[in-house]
Amino acid sequence: MGTENRRAVVTQEMDFSHLEEHILMRLDKALNDHEIKVYYQPVVRTLSEKLCGMEALARWEDPEYGLLPPDRFIHVLEKHKLIHLLDLYSIREVCKRYSRCRQQGILPVPVSVNLSRLDFEAVDVLQEVERIVGEYEVPKEVIRFEITESVLTEHADEMQKWIRELQEAGYEVWMDDFGSGYSSLNVLKDYAFNELKIDMRFLSDFSARSREIIASIVDMAKRIGIHTLAEGVESREQKDFLLSIGCEKIQGYYYGPPLPYEQCLLELKDKGIDRESPAEQQYYDEIGKVNVLSANPFDFHEEAKESEFLRSSDLALALLEFDADVQGFRAIYTNDACKKALKLLGYSEPQEVVNAIKARSFPAAGRFIKALDRTRTQGSEIFNYVDGGDYCSVKLKLISSSGSRSAILYSLTDISRNTDMERDRKLDGSLRHLYAIYNEVYLLHIDKGYLEVLTTDNQEAGERQHGSIKDIVTRYAAEKVYDEDRPHYLKFFDTDTMEKKIRESQKGFINAYIRTIDGHGNYSWKIYLAFIVKPEHVLVMVRDEDTAKGNVWNHYRKDYFMEEEKEGYSEDISPEILWQNALRWTEWVFSGRIGNDVSWE
Repeated sequence: MGTENRRAVVTQEMDFSHLEEHILMRLDKALNDHEIKVYYQPVVRTLSEKLCGMEALARWEDPEYGLLPPDRFIHVLEKHKLIHLLDLYSIREVCKRYSRCRQQGILPVPVSVNLSRLDFEAVDVLQEVERIVGEYEVPKEVIRFEITESVLTEHADEMQKWIRELQEAGYEVWMDDFGSGYSSLNVLKDYAFNELKIDMRFLSDFSARSREIIASIVDMAKRIGIHTLAEGVESREQKDFLLSIGCEKIQGYYYGPPLPYEQCLLELKDKGIDRESPAEQQYYDEIGKVNVLSANPFDFHEEAKESEFLRSSDLALALLEFDADVQGFRAIYTNDACKKALKLLGYSEPQEVVNAIKARSFPAAGRFIKALDRTRTQGSEIFNYVDGGDYCSVKLKLISSSGSRSAILYSLTDISRNTDMERDRKLDGSLRHLYAIYNEVYLLHIDKGYLEVLTTDNQEAGERQHGSIKDIVTRYAAEKVYDEDRPHYLKFFDTDTMEKKIRESQKGFINAYIRTIDGHGNYSWKIYLAFIVKPEHVLVMVRDEDTAKGNVWNHYRKDYFMEEEKEGYSEDISPEILWQNALRWTEWVFSGRIGNDVSWE
């Protein structure tokens, strides 16, 4: 090392030594005179792009050294076990700010404050926090505490106890800088955090490998019920990627650096970023539980099954926000698979579908809106429709509600583009229309006395679950069928005579007109048709009577069979055709192509 370099090192060491001494001597005065300021860095919700929180960060405006960033004084206070003085000071300043906002009628946002392991060794942190929060009458849900991963590996038993006490008292505890250390997974095993703050140094090069790591962290966090926040976000590309994988919140220079409170709010206002209300916070936190990377995103509320620990980007997913007051909706999230599926159906972007439904130019637009409304009130819905020759199946599930707004998870399956169906395109080109005509399709296993729901777009029909034919039919007859029609209904579903009646019918099927009660308490006519598709297997199809007459098969054959497809078909649709399609449908459902563990609720 040259002489000049050695002198530079010695000078730097002297400067550090002098600064350390200066910090220790002046700390009390700096706190009393408020030379140490609390700056705020915004946290923004990815779905709504609204301000959903802030992190409180200390900045020391020193008369001699000027503005001191945290890396110049935090380690000094930790070294001399004085960090608790700074952290408790920051908590008090945050609570003061909340009190001022409340007095001025300003909507405050939750704020997170950093805690050190040394804080817990120096004082009773929970007691001190409760005293400050009580003094300023601050709701516990607006104060969050961040603990850095690196401090958790020492004195683990004590840290677990301290963190648990804070959570049991009503405070959220977050893990800061997840991924910056070497024990991240062990830490998650030992601590029950409310939220992970992911270190975006993983994305410094934005390579495919680093993106996969971030996606895996988000996927894992959602599986174990922990909310996700990415810190250090600096670009639109990073922000869009985090939105696509379901990361809930973003913090970083993309939205703004740490600034004094008023300046921070002004800059956010200039960018058009509004504040999230408490009701919106709860609404979006529920949405945040959905794992869009999962092979089974509809089961977000249930404990993960071993078979579900698979990642999938093939399921076409969207999050729809439905407003019951105006019977309108918008897409607040759409994954790449959904965008691709919609493009194959002829829509350049998701908004084009929304506009088509609003304009009633979309196939089954009215049914789509009604399905959203039923999902809002009843929790889930499945319905099918035909769009330009493509047979589509839609699954909906209620995720969260706030006032008239409801967030609904949507999946789209274009069954007609399934590779298996391509092999029998001519056959299925006709049969998909058959399913489009009928609202409900059941397969009766006469030999086993078992009823299997193949498809339904009717909530009333959804009450017929898989199970005993006798039990389901008896219960449905008692609860839903019009009194005068009940004997006819029970006779129709008499499995002891059903096959015989069908075989003796010259038409090849039997039918019945039955009045059943709908969700509004009104009775309406429905037509039931039953075919033998295989010995001791009967396919039952149900639809509204208003357009279904006794000659429905002639209409079906005339309206939906292309001229070149008529050759080779018998007078009635053959049982072989129906059975092959029933088998194929069952395969789609139970192979997971429509969705693993499908529930026809």
